[in-house]
Amino acid sequence: MRIKKGTIVLIIVCVIIVIVGIISMPNIYKMLNTSGVNISDNNKEKKDSNVKEEITMDSEIVNTLVYPVMHNDVSVIDNYYKNNNITVADLSNNDILYNAFLNIYSGYITNDGIVSFDSNYLISRIENMFGPKTGYNLIDFTVPSGSFSEYTGVFKYDAGSKKYVFNKIDYNSRVIYYDVKKMYDASSPNENTINTSFNIAFVKIENNRYTLYRDYNYTEEISNGEYTNMESLENMLGTLDTKKYQYTFRKDTCNYDSYCFYEGKWINE
Repeated sequence: MRIKKGTIVLIIVCVIIVIVGIISMPNIYKMLNTSGVNISDNNKEKKDSNVKEEITMDSEIVNTLVYPVMHNDVSVIDNYYKNNNITVADLSNNDILYNAFLNIYSGYITNDGIVSFDSNYLISRIENMFGPKTGYNLIDFTVPSGSFSEYTGVFKYDAGSKKYVFNKIDYNSRVIYYDVKKMYDASSPNENTINTSFNIAFVKIENNRYTLYRDYNYTEEISNGEYTNMESLENMLGTLDTKKYQYTFRKDTCNYDSYCFYEGKWINE
């Protein structure tokens, strides 16, 4: 049988393709393999970027959280811990203003014979600590002794200049009542929330001696001795029969990428 010329050409072309394919196979395999590795790496990077960062006590964001002062006047027992839980709505107007003041950058406070600052700095701190929907009035406010600020006294508001001017008050108390707390856990149940948990006790300091109490009414004594500093008391809490308290901070109620104080409450463990 006579083979047509066109068929012969087709057979030759097919043979050439097969030969070229066999010769090129190692390079093709290498190329595909390399491509596969890159795709795998890209998928891994994408997957890693979607993994939620685990929040712990060592997380940088946890160290930036701002807690409200819960014991305003160190000369009396009364404090916010008497409530089972507390939100921003439970804070008085004065406490909202002075808590925000405590976190104003010191460079914004001028002292040219008169200590003062612009109210817009206070507004900014309120919104970043408690959220932009916080209700408050810009009026005079008192920085109490429980704040341990160098500016204890009254800040008078001048609506005309929108400035606060400071009038110092010296608080002298022979007996100090305050809370002592030590964090033992931090977690994030979702991307909008951070919870921090503390061992907490209540201290009475008199004549360079301390007495620690388990309850906010200062009735259940758990330790006493010579007072040195608050840090030494904090370090004792993990070994004592203390109660537990949890603070909650939320991003969805706050400005920018910050976490605002949302709630404080007693927890049972």
